[in-house]
Amino acid sequence: MAREAVIKSGWLRREELIAGSCSTWKKRWNVLSLNKLCWFKHHQSTEPISKCAIAAIESMSFGEREEGSMHVFTLTTARGTVRLAADSDEERLEWVNTLRTLVPKAKVALAQEMLMRKAKRKAAHELLHKLMRDAIESILRDSKRVAHLGTYRPYAQALIMCLMQVGRCVDDVAKHIGTGPPATACADALRASVDAANSAVAICVNASVQKGVVSNLGKVGKQASKMLSNSRYSQTDMGAREAMKKAIVDVNTEIKALINLLTKSGDRDAELDEAQQMIEAAVAAPKETRSDPLPGKNVQERIDKVLEKGEEFGTKLAEIREKAVQDPDSIALYGRETAGLMCELLSATSIIATECGYDDEDEEFMAKIAAGPQIPENATPEERKAAIEAYEASLGGISEFKLHQLQSLMAAAKGFAAATTNMIEVMKEIPGQETDPDVLARFEASTHADENALKAFMDATRYLDTTDSRLRNAKPEVDPEDRMQAMMGDISKALDGLGGGGGSSKLNFGGDFSEFIKEAERQQEAAKRGDKDADPLKAAARAMAAAAGSVLTSSATIQADIKATRGTGVYVQDKAWTEGLIGAAGDLGTATVDLVSAASNPDTPPEDILAMLRSGPIAAAATRLTAFTKAKANPDQEKLAKLDESNNAIHQATQQMLAATKQKLLEAQEAKRRLEMDSAPMDASIKEQQRLEYEHQAKIAKLETELDEARRYYDRLTRGL
Repeated sequence: MAREAVIKSGWLRREELIAGSCSTWKKRWNVLSLNKLCWFKHHQSTEPISKCAIAAIESMSFGEREEGSMHVFTLTTARGTVRLAADSDEERLEWVNTLRTLVPKAKVALAQEMLMRKAKRKAAHELLHKLMRDAIESILRDSKRVAHLGTYRPYAQALIMCLMQVGRCVDDVAKHIGTGPPATACADALRASVDAANSAVAICVNASVQKGVVSNLGKVGKQASKMLSNSRYSQTDMGAREAMKKAIVDVNTEIKALINLLTKSGDRDAELDEAQQMIEAAVAAPKETRSDPLPGKNVQERIDKVLEKGEEFGTKLAEIREKAVQDPDSIALYGRETAGLMCELLSATSIIATECGYDDEDEEFMAKIAAGPQIPENATPEERKAAIEAYEASLGGISEFKLHQLQSLMAAAKGFAAATTNMIEVMKEIPGQETDPDVLARFEASTHADENALKAFMDATRYLDTTDSRLRNAKPEVDPEDRMQAMMGDISKALDGLGGGGGSSKLNFGGDFSEFIKEAERQQEAAKRGDKDADPLKAAARAMAAAAGSVLTSSATIQADIKATRGTGVYVQDKAWTEGLIGAAGDLGTATVDLVSAASNPDTPPEDILAMLRSGPIAAAATRLTAFTKAKANPDQEKLAKLDESNNAIHQATQQMLAATKQKLLEAQEAKRRLEMDSAPMDASIKEQQRLEYEHQAKIAKLETELDEARRYYDRLTRGL
């Protein structure tokens, strides 16, 4: 039974009897779901010490204040009362309000469950009677039973043999007109066909095929009955003879149609069964029998090929989801193709695990894993570290982190194989039921489950640590985390030149940078209103620095995780990745410092800042750093989400700086125009022409600013949607 969703949990005190009428207050962990409130000894307990059905609660009331620190409330049920106490009045009110909301829902759910149970009991009772009647009728039939053969195709073949016997008997009846042995043999063959059909229908998973077998066999029986009844009088009655001949033709026609149905469905199911058996065999195959479908010079090269093959599987899965229902005849082909891809992935994954030192067929190795590190009780940190190192050495140098990764990879591969096998099983139901909503829902669910299993397998493969255990503690020439910290220091120094609260003392790179984005927007609006104290360019520069610093901080945090779980050797082994990481961090820091310095210098021409922004060095460096960081990051969704959020904020800050710079450029052009108009005597027509030219330039700059604002609004709207 699936666990109920937890609606609320927390610590409360509960009044409990200890001896006779004496009671005491015990601190208990409370877990509230729709149907019950459970009390546990502590929050890690798996079995509750007591529970109360929500639907059984008749009333709730507040109690008096106990001992100056507890806030009591009482639950009244048919079995008695339960007194609970919270540490604050707000917490008590929250628990009581939640319970009051749930009680009517729980009572409705209980009533519905009771009605459902009653209906199920009635349906089960009726079904039992029907099954008993059918079983008695089947036992009373004088026929041979088909032996259990495991899959649908043998049953279909057994039914085909019975139908062919019916056809031969029909021919004998036509040759030997009368009610003698041929008629009796035909009746016996029909009974055997009915029994074989019962067995075939019982094991077939396709409802359309089941209905087709039952319908066609019923027609065969009906026409055969006409044939046998008319054969009695066919020697003397010409009408009976003609009716018998027509019935013989109809019987043979229906037999051929049924044999075609059984042959086609049996062959299709056999191919899908074979695909499932291929996957199951690949899962259970010993390592000495495994092929090497995706060879590579090293583990990383094999991983890259597995990821590429996984992408191919994903493409095939999307094709199956789209076309299997439209073209049921291609289902067997899809089954073979997915099984082939799956077997390649399973074999390659097993080889990767073996090359990483993980051998699930070695009993001694698996026994060591089951025993775990032998850490003495009350061990010091040094003793604990020594025990873990000894444990890792006994496993051939595999770290605990890498061991967990390998176990997750093997479990993900098996789960992926099971999901694919289940999808193939559901595909058997599609032919003839392409519009059945239940079949379509099951097929959609199975492909969705396979897609999720593929993603889990791909993540487990992608994040597998491939660092050589001998290089685990090797030190790189430059530590990427140190480079990122240095770049954050340079940005902080550059911020000191901005003034107006933009110094490093006011900026926390690891905190929430959204306030700097909002402040830049407020400064922009103030400047539009004519506020002379507003400085949107510096505010946007601070926002840019905050976002860039946040990208560096997020990446540095992820690098610290990598070093803690895999060691510094990962930087030594993959020098190209390390250089890319360091280079991107350096480029991001340098570009940010240059931009902040330019924004803080009042003599910097707006055109220069505009050129720097349009070349996009900060956004490009941040995107590269994000990509390099993700390439080997541990699968921590929260930290990766923070990294993506910071990277997106850089694009937002860039648009703010563009708008502020264009506004400053517009102001500079207007000031220049006024200076030229006042200082140089000109002809009135020339002055008017220049005035109109400047006005047009101002309008163009204003339109560019409005266009940038519209783009930012569109970006916010898109992210919101």
